[in-house]
Amino acid sequence: MPYTWKHRWLDRALHRRHFEAFVVFLIMLVVMGMVWNLYGRGSEAANRTVCRLNLRHLVQALQLYAQDYGDRYPPPSRWVRLASAYTDSLSAFFCPSDDRPRPRRERADVAVSYWYSPPARSDDDSSTPVFGDVMYSNWVGNHEDGGNVAYLDGHVVWRNVEQWQRENLPVQPLLQKGKRRTAQ
Repeated sequence: MPYTWKHRWLDRALHRRHFEAFVVFLIMLVVMGMVWNLYGRGSEAANRTVCRLNLRHLVQALQLYAQDYGDRYPPPSRWVRLASAYTDSLSAFFCPSDDRPRPRRERADVAVSYWYSPPARSDDDSSTPVFGDVMYSNWVGNHEDGGNVAYLDGHVVWRNVEQWQRENLPVQPLLQKGKRRTAQ
């Protein structure tokens, strides 16, 4: 069909429709970006909460171990394997914000998301930190701006980087890409 003046109104209408569709598409992209930003913040808050619950679970496992073994705590070299007998799931050893792959059950002590520092005595008080999120020497860890720390009495507290430094909490050396850290 030859192009005539009768079809020019159709061209203008299609052009206008495409422009309107493009504007609607841009608005949808902006809204999706705002929702994605909100979801990302909510997801990190949820990860911090799950991490806090994992640390409480590990403290309970540690206390159960100490009850069974005469108020002695597992050594740092084997704490994951020994404490795993007192947990119902291997996922308690991994922070949800830690993006490294999870090992199988038989390799549970290879790469965990938390550090462990055994208490010196069984009668240590609530100010003794025993578990916490891994924080690397460049002050970046599992979470964005700090990490959870679990104390012997079972309470878990969020510590930002400044508090982490002030309390002299453990810091892991930086890793080279491709290498995995071992449990403390």
